[in-house]
Amino acid sequence: MTLHARAVPGDPPVHDDHVDALGEGVRALVGRTVGDPVGIEHDEIGERARIDAPASREAEALLNGGDGLLVGLRSGAVLVDCTSGDPATSRRIAARLRERGVAFVDAPVSGGTERAASGELSIIAGGPRDAFDACRDVFEAMGTRLFHVGGSGQGLAMKLVNNM
Repeated sequence: MTLHARAVPGDPPVHDDHVDALGEGVRALVGRTVGDPVGIEHDEIGERARIDAPASREAEALLNGGDGLLVGLRSGAVLVDCTSGDPATSRRIAARLRERGVAFVDAPVSGGTERAASGELSIIAGGPRDAFDACRDVFEAMGTRLFHVGGSGQGLAMKLVNNM
């Protein structure tokens, strides 16, 4: 997934726990992917950033502290969260970011490792439509089926329904 997003010109820096598990070779290919938010220079975040954590608790923790992503996200930026987490945490993160003028899109994926490797994931996104559209190039690099299903937390809610 991160390898495909990396091919997008001006690709957003990411925190992706799954890349760390794949080893140094893959980490070298994806470049700006980091193991923790301290590895991203705050002036490097720019207009978009993407996170992919094991669960919502970890995704929310990435925002906190003096070195958290919240420090580097400027008004007008978009944060995309590809974590398969819980809708309530997603809505809480969205509200917190909205106070700073940052849009939040929860965008869990479906399709498994084979489709992730081939760039054919389904992406089920919730959040402001204009923020979803602003990240369309990143989503199209990762997947072939893109769904904007409503407001913050709705992407995760639909992913939960899909998994049942």
